[in-house]
Amino acid sequence: MTTLTVCVPAYNAAGFVAETIASIAAQRFRDFRILVSLDRSRDESEAVLRRCLPRGSELVVQPSQLGWVANVNALIARVDTPFFCIVPHDDLLDPRYLAEVHALAASDAGIACAYSDIAGFGARRLRVEQADIRGTRLQRVTDFLLHHFGAVAFRGVVRRAGPNDRPFIPTGLRSDYAADTVWMLRLAQRGELRRLPEPLYSKRYGERTVHAEWSRWSREELCTLWAEQAAACALMALEGVEDSDDRDIILAAAMMRLVGVGRAAPGYPAPRSPLEVAAATAVFCTALGAIRPPRDLERVLAHPRAGMLRAAQAEAAVRDAHYSLPRRLWWELLYRLRH
Repeated sequence: MTTLTVCVPAYNAAGFVAETIASIAAQRFRDFRILVSLDRSRDESEAVLRRCLPRGSELVVQPSQLGWVANVNALIARVDTPFFCIVPHDDLLDPRYLAEVHALAASDAGIACAYSDIAGFGARRLRVEQADIRGTRLQRVTDFLLHHFGAVAFRGVVRRAGPNDRPFIPTGLRSDYAADTVWMLRLAQRGELRRLPEPLYSKRYGERTVHAEWSRWSREELCTLWAEQAAACALMALEGVEDSDDRDIILAAAMMRLVGVGRAAPGYPAPRSPLEVAAATAVFCTALGAIRPPRDLERVLAHPRAGMLRAAQAEAAVRDAHYSLPRRLWWELLYRLRH
């Protein structure tokens, strides 16, 4: 049985997908198959793919436009190997990528996803890193909520739990905003996320990509989407958690994410001004539905399992000289809105 499926979601990719396929075909690790889903396109992508795909690959041409999340999920639905990875249509792999990242993913059954650092090329040249997410399920979820946004793991090697396991990217997020980030939380619920600290993956940055479009939205819209995402993450993280203290810790971590406590928010659209905080908090509360936040933040922070929250709070206090008063007022506002 083949070990790994390389999933390539493609759309209007005629100008660069052949280079991506060539970098996959050149891998030193050979126990894999290539699966491509071509979303309905307006260029010659299908003809290019039929010319460049190696023997044994599979090409699915979608009859209508799905959008990027549904197109990736269409690929995941067809995976039948123990491991898979997602390689967008314009990215490039170092010849060692699959061998080394798969070896890390397969080294421990507790690893849900393994990934390397990313080297950006094209419109931006940078190195993107994502720290490991380890520990108990509560520790992994809390770590994600406080400290993670950039979705490096989206391009990693993912372990399937069994023949019927389909870890789909979450749907229902408005404009599919940062759905790849929320998927990281889903993976962290399943197991550890482990980093290979070498840039074996190259991501092409352009002016017309999905992520580039996000950066052109208004500040108000981005803050609203950030709040909706924080609530979606809270609801996902609470799934199956019965212990009331653990639920309070998770909710507190999601609320801290909302207002920029931790390392997830810097560089991303967490609310800053009191008006932005109030508006985002109202959006967050509406999205949470019937779930109520804990009344006493200090009690939650004092819990033995809340060490990561205390560390994030202390770090935020150093970063923001006005931390204590705005955060206390925000917590009171949150409680009043929910009660």
